[in-house]
Amino acid sequence: MVRAAQRVGPPVLLCLFGILCESYASPMNHGGAQHLERKRSIFKREVNCSSNQYLTNGLCCEMCPAGSVVAQHCNATGNKPKCEACIDGFEFMDHSNGLGKCLRCGTCDEVVGLIEEEPCRTTQNVKCKCKDDYVCLDPPCVHCTTVPPETGNSAWWFLSLLPLILVVGCAVYFLRKRRKKKKFQLVKNKEFEMIPIRYPDIDLSGHIIDIADRMTISDVKCFVRKSNITPVIMDQILHDHLHDTAEQKVQLLRRWYQSHGMKGAFRTLITSLREAKLCALADEIMKSVEGAENGNTHAPMAVSGEA
Repeated sequence: MVRAAQRVGPPVLLCLFGILCESYASPMNHGGAQHLERKRSIFKREVNCSSNQYLTNGLCCEMCPAGSVVAQHCNATGNKPKCEACIDGFEFMDHSNGLGKCLRCGTCDEVVGLIEEEPCRTTQNVKCKCKDDYVCLDPPCVHCTTVPPETGNSAWWFLSLLPLILVVGCAVYFLRKRRKKKKFQLVKNKEFEMIPIRYPDIDLSGHIIDIADRMTISDVKCFVRKSNITPVIMDQILHDHLHDTAEQKVQLLRRWYQSHGMKGAFRTLITSLREAKLCALADEIMKSVEGAENGNTHAPMAVSGEA
């Protein structure tokens, strides 16, 4: 056998050895490539932009100023995108952003006692107030009501009719006075802005993972804590996934969604983030969820009073 090997010669042996090594190493290389791809994917998700930037296609672009939206994204991190101004009197954007469409101006509905105080501009929505002799009973509100009769006027009318309906009139007067004190808590000269956006009831079940990816663990903890998820439940979820921050965020948000229910959940999420001064994050989540639901349409978002 040794002589046979000697007759084959070193070049043939080297060729056979190379084929064996290639076939043996191929699956390992494939696994290594998958591992590298996962690392790249993880790195991509962990790109963090500053508070005055927004993330798009792995790049951190500067935000467009209030009164405008993004017309074309930047081509390198730190650069400014091409911004397009909103249409004055029809659209607005009241904060710096990375959105691709302006918000539609609201209206002041005279049917419910509202009149325009300031017109809609590119940087702010229309401002409304109650008409004369109307008040807002439960601010923030989207309708006004007439001022109830003053006590003095009511007393004068009843006293003028005293000879005819003394007993009945006094009884009615005191009953009405008591009921109106309970019903009306007047807020006089209260000016307010209409809440511009009516958020649709979207089923967030399929968006929880994407929402969690866009929020930090601190943001999620703060949000669910304000949403009345008890510390005991939060601690249990965090303990169950002690070394997996990504899974902690997903499970905390899922527990909140199960507790809240679908109705009003999308509105609660977005408005809570805005109240926490996380407008850029709220814009990003709103754009992602509505884009997935509506197929990324480019029509301006409908704006009306919040239900």
